[in-house]
Amino acid sequence: RGGPPPAAGSVASAAEARLAAILLVTGAVSGLVYWLIAGRSVGNRTQRRGADAF
Repeated sequence: RGGPPPAAGSVASAAEARLAAILLVTGAVSGLVYWLIAGRSVGNRTQRRGADAF
């Protein structure tokens, strides 16, 4: 109220910061999901029959 209007750059800067935060969270979530899925298969390799014959 009664103060100077915000500069046009600050509105763009706020939108850019919000977009960066959204992308950061999205990347972190997708990395976590990938890590959880990849971690499920560690140590579950089954040996094929005759694989150790040679």
